Amino acid sequence: MKEAAWSSPEGAAWWLGGATAASGLVAMAVILPSPLWTLALPAALLAGLVIWKLRHPLLAPVAIVFGMLALLGNTPSVTPQEIGYSLALVSYLGWFYATRLLVLGGLRIETVLDKAVAMVVVTILLGFVPTLVFRGDMALTLNALVGSSVLALYFPFREACIRHPKGLTVLLVAFLVLCTIVAINNLLQYRTLLTMYVMPEFVAGRRVTTNDIYFTSGFALSTALLARSENRRVQVVLVVQMALFIGALIATQARSQWVACLVIFGLVFLAGRRYGRVRLAGYLGGVVALGAVLLPLVLGSKTLVLLWGMARRFNSIRTASRQDISLLSRFVEAKAAFAQVLENPILGHGHGVTYPHYDIINQVVMHTSYVHVGYVGLFYTYGLLGGLAVFTAWWSALWRGALLAHIAPNRQEGAIGLGAAAFLASLFLSMLATDPFVMTDGLFVFAMLAALLAGSQARLNGQVVWQLPRAPSVP
Repeated sequence: MKEAAWSSPEGAAWWLGGATAASGLVAMAVILPSPLWTLALPAALLAGLVIWKLRHPLLAPVAIVFGMLALLGNTPSVTPQEIGYSLALVSYLGWFYATRLLVLGGLRIETVLDKAVAMVVVTILLGFVPTLVFRGDMALTLNALVGSSVLALYFPFREACIRHPKGLTVLLVAFLVLCTIVAINNLLQYRTLLTMYVMPEFVAGRRVTTNDIYFTSGFALSTALLARSENRRVQVVLVVQMALFIGALIATQARSQWVACLVIFGLVFLAGRRYGRVRLAGYLGGVVALGAVLLPLVLGSKTLVLLWGMARRFNSIRTASRQDISLLSRFVEAKAAFAQVLENPILGHGHGVTYPHYDIINQVVMHTSYVHVGYVGLFYTYGLLGGLAVFTAWWSALWRGALLAHIAPNRQEGAIGLGAAAFLASLFLSMLATDPFVMTDGLFVFAMLAALLAGSQARLNGQVVWQLPRAPSVP
């Protein structure tokens, strides 16, 4: 018998994807009081038409990667681009998992990393349960669930890296380009901030604190690729990217990220071979020298003030745990959150349940659901089971990256493993000041790096290219 249209992978994909998109539009209409949600309908139709016409297996993953640019605004209100991207993300995830689970016979969940990521995704999806139990803010929970769902991109990204011969390279390049665009955006914001102030104390204290995880992860990958690459043109591109990431990290004035990047560079430098070390040292020296020439041309008389502020900020690391009121405030916050963890250690509190803590900076009692000390924040949000799943996925990805760097030192897969492992190792320090595993950017970066590691491992094992099974025909 002729195969029914709905039973083919393509037909089922579009039926399920359309149903998901329609459900998303209805949800937007119910949840959002603003009529802005209606703008998502023509955007969804246009995107669907483009994908239908091109139908390249890497088109949707790459579009999802660059769609993260819609979330860079960090504004308190919901913007039309955020609505459109959220709808596209949920529709894509609904299409992917529905076709794999209901039509194509299931996902390939084989490794420890696969199982741990799946466990964390399930924990995130069940995050509304603590909100109902503790009578938290359901709107905040739903918003966080959409943002946290980016971790579920691990399986689509992994499949793209394994199914398509060029999938690994395409997603790697797309991610580095995304990080570069974000870095340029933050540098432009930083320059605008500097031009707004004249007094030295205000110039020295300006900072752009958002999206720093893109620069850290991009710096790790570009540095590792630079240490392993023998292609001059590729080296030039990577040096430019590395310079932009360093500049954007300087603009954050985030000491934890500065230390993390020092750790990353140290690990990549030590793991590299002699020629790679010489190359890294030479290019880094060139970047510093070029920065010393360009900064006065761009900032003029504010250059010395900026350098003085950086030196003061970096020097404060030694006494931060005793004298920095911002860091001390986070310790007080973590202590209050940990007391809540002990009250419900298994399931956690989700994203919508706040806890009270005394803010020693403003000297008021604050209510928030975010914990800056990531080790406490993990268990407050996800509970013991979810927190252990996150640590398992984290350690498994780190181990896989280190293994790839060891067994394939002269290949792209080894460079990806080295960069990812160095970044994931640096998180042990960064987690003292932030919690990337409960934030959209952090979960997206982890999903991408874990998928690149899975794709690299499969490529070395000769598993590329996967062939998706066809759905059974209707008699």
